[in-house]
Amino acid sequence: MGTVGIFLASLAAVAMATSVLPSMRTRVSGAISRLAARGLHATARELPKFALIRIGLGVVVTLRGWAILDHLAAVDVARSEVFLVVLANLLAGLLVACGLLTQFALLYLVVYQWQAGDALLGTATLGNDVGAILGVLLIVCNAGRRLSLDAVLMARTATPWLRRCLLYYAWPPSSQTMVVAKAMALYSYWLVCVYSLCMHVAEPAWMSGDAGPLLLTNNFMSAWSLQFAEWFAASPAAVLAAKVALWLMFPWYLLALPFVLLGGWYRRYVIGWGLLFFLLSWRVLQLGWLAEIEFLLWGALFWSRAGIQAGGTLEVAYDDGCNLCDRTVKVVRALDVFERVRLVPVSTNGDWLARRGVSVERAMEDLHGFDTGTGTLAWGYGFYEALARHLVLLWPAYPLLLLGRWLRIGPLVYRWVALRRRRMFGVCTLPSRKRAVPPLGPDDADPVQQAVVATVATHMLVLGLGYLVAIPTPYLPVPHFPNRIADAAHVYGIAPINVFNETDLRMAENWFTLREMEGDAAGGLLPILSEGGSRLAYHVSDRIYFGNTLVYRRRHIGEAGCFLDQERFRMGYLARVHDWKSDRSGISSSVLYTQYFQPLPDAALLAKNRYVRTAPEVRCEAILHY
Repeated sequence: MGTVGIFLASLAAVAMATSVLPSMRTRVSGAISRLAARGLHATARELPKFALIRIGLGVVVTLRGWAILDHLAAVDVARSEVFLVVLANLLAGLLVACGLLTQFALLYLVVYQWQAGDALLGTATLGNDVGAILGVLLIVCNAGRRLSLDAVLMARTATPWLRRCLLYYAWPPSSQTMVVAKAMALYSYWLVCVYSLCMHVAEPAWMSGDAGPLLLTNNFMSAWSLQFAEWFAASPAAVLAAKVALWLMFPWYLLALPFVLLGGWYRRYVIGWGLLFFLLSWRVLQLGWLAEIEFLLWGALFWSRAGIQAGGTLEVAYDDGCNLCDRTVKVVRALDVFERVRLVPVSTNGDWLARRGVSVERAMEDLHGFDTGTGTLAWGYGFYEALARHLVLLWPAYPLLLLGRWLRIGPLVYRWVALRRRRMFGVCTLPSRKRAVPPLGPDDADPVQQAVVATVATHMLVLGLGYLVAIPTPYLPVPHFPNRIADAAHVYGIAPINVFNETDLRMAENWFTLREMEGDAAGGLLPILSEGGSRLAYHVSDRIYFGNTLVYRRRHIGEAGCFLDQERFRMGYLARVHDWKSDRSGISSSVLYTQYFQPLPDAALLAKNRYVRTAPEVRCEAILHY
C-alpha cells in the first residue's frame, strides 16, 4: 500500500473511531483548544481572513503553475501525463483563487498535486509541504464560503444539498474549529522544524556556524551572493554576525510550538523571528515560492487584530442623495470585508452630526469619517486616508494617498470633483443598507463540523507522533523508528526535510552555461545560469529549478572531469525549452556547453572569521548537438 493509501486507510479508521465514540469529538477538540487558548484564538470577524489567505494561496499556485506551463519543452506538451498534470495544477490554483469548487480544488492540491503530481513533474519542494499544511487549515475552516463564487452559488440556490455537495458545514466555522485548525497547522509546521533541527545539529557546517556565510554567498542559493562575498571578505565581524544569526535558528526551531502555547512575549518572539526568517528567504535565499506560502501561513495563524478588530470602527457620514456618494458607499461596503465601517446617511442622522460638531451643509459637501478608537474626525481627502487605514483591501492605496497629499495633487483633485459631484453624477434616493456580521455557530451546533474537526485533528496527531519517533536524534541515545505512518504524514505537509546542509552549500561548486550556436560561433546565453553560477530568468519555473539545474548541481558534488556525457539528455532538454519558448524550434539544434568549478572558501580561514573566495575555473567546453 502506497503513502496515500496508508493515509486514507488510517483516516478512515480514525473517522470510524470518532463515529463509534461520539464523546471523542468534544474531548479531542476541547483539549486542543484549551491548550492553545493563550497563543491562538478566533472571533467571528476573523472569518473573512481565511478567504483572503485562500485567495493569496490561489494566486501563488496559479503564478507557479503558469511559470511551469510557460517553460515547457515541446516534448512535454506531447507527453499527456505531464501536460495534463501541469494544466490541472494551474486550474486548481485558479479555482482556489476565485473560490469555485474550493474544497475539491484544495483537496486535489493536498492529496495529489503536492504528492504524486509534483513528483512526476520534478517540482517537489518544501513550499509544497508548507502549502499542504496551509491547505488543510483552509479546508477545515471552510475558507471558500466567503469572497468566492461558491458563496454566490449557495446564496442563489438556498438549498442544503448544494452546500453539502460543495463540502461546507451547515454553520460557519465555530471559534473552536478555527483554534483547533490553527493549532494543528502549527503542530505540523513545528514537526518539520524539529526534523530540520535534528539534521542541522548533525551538520558540522551548522555547528561551526560556517553554513551562515557560505549560504549567503552561495551563487545558486543567494540572490545577493556577490554583495555578501565582498562584505564578508572585508569584515570578519560580518562573518561572525552571519554565524551568530545561524545559531539563533536552533532555539526557534525547537520552541516554535511551546512558546506560542505559552503566549505573551514568548509568542511574539516566535512570530517576529519567523517573519524575519521568511523575509530573508523571500529577498535573499531563492527557495521557489516557499517564503510567500510561509507568510500566508503565518497570517492564517497569527493575524487577528490589525485591520480586523484592533482599534475602533470608522463611522461614515455621507450624502445619501448623491449618486457619487452612494456609489462610493457601495464600493466601501464591498471592500469592508471585516466590517470596520458603520454607515451614517446624513438625511436621517442629524443627532449624529450634532454630536460630532458637523453641520448638515458640511456633511453634504464632504464625506466625514469618525474613528471611534481615537475619537478623531476626518473629512474630504483626509476621509479617504482614514478609510485606507481602516480597510485591509485599501492598505496598498494608503502610501499613494500620502504621496498625493505630499505633492498637493490629491486634495486639489478631490476638491474639484466634490464641488461638481451633483452636477456630474446627479442625485438619487437609493438607500445604503449595512451588512450584519454573520455570527459564529455554537461549538456544539453542527455535529458534522465537530466530527470533521475531531477526525482530522486526531489523525494529524497520530501521524505526527509516528513522524516524531522516526526523526533521527544525533548525540542522543534515543532510538528512532522509521515507519509507514511517518510517510503518510507527508500528505499533511509533515515532511522530512534537510535543507541548507552540506549538499546545498556545495551546490555552489559546479555549474554550467549554455549558449546558442550561430553557425560556427557562439551566440547569446540561454537564460538558465550565468557565467558566475547564479540563476537566470528561466528559474521562475520550478521544473527548470528543482527538476533540472538543482539535480545537476547536487549530482556532481565531489566529482571531477567533464559531465557532458552524463548530462547530455538534460542539456538537450533545457535547450529545447529555450527553442519552444523563443519560437526557435527547427532553427538550431546545437548549443555551446561550458562547465565551471569553484571550490568553497577555506574552512580553516572561516573558523577564524576570514572569508577568502577562490576564483572559478572552466572545466570543459564543447558543442552539444541535440
